[in-house]
Amino acid sequence: MGYRNREKEKKLLVALDMPSVRSVLKQMLHGVPGVIHRKGESMDTYWHAPTEYGMQMVRVRDRDTFRQLTIKGKDKGTNLDRVELDLDTPSSHSRALRFMRLILGPPIGTISKRYHVWEMDGEFETVSCYRVQGPGNVLKGLTVIEVEAMDIPRVLELEQMVRAAFAKMHPLLELKESEESLYEIAFPARN
Repeated sequence: MGYRNREKEKKLLVALDMPSVRSVLKQMLHGVPGVIHRKGESMDTYWHAPTEYGMQMVRVRDRDTFRQLTIKGKDKGTNLDRVELDLDTPSSHSRALRFMRLILGPPIGTISKRYHVWEMDGEFETVSCYRVQGPGNVLKGLTVIEVEAMDIPRVLELEQMVRAAFAKMHPLLELKESEESLYEIAFPARN
């Protein structure tokens, strides 16, 4: 989710099962006022975006009754601060996919995701964790933790909160920062 068409986030990878990661994050956020938790599954279908506009990928996300078309690009050369344009679509998932196939041809692939998201300060500040299934062994055995906020200093602050919580509960466990987006990890051929 982007704020003012920008996404500011960090991804951390950890070799720990989802229930254990969820437990650490839940405890970390216990007592923080106004935190909203949601969980679910989503299916993301990807296309390479035309590069002449500086965009990197197009995604159609299907989550319960919610569908969204997203375009992302690394205009600043990093995933920490990049372009993100989201368009919620009332159309069915199959109609959204057909529409994108007409414009960009067949998709490059699909990823399914099981997730937990904690929203703070509205929807633009989140801590989340998820597991993915996709092409090959993408992120096999790893849980992804994302921190996202409206500005980079807050992203870094949230990252430090996560690292401190894991250091306290799992001191021997390494949280590895990923410089790559999920799209770049799952579909490396173009990146």
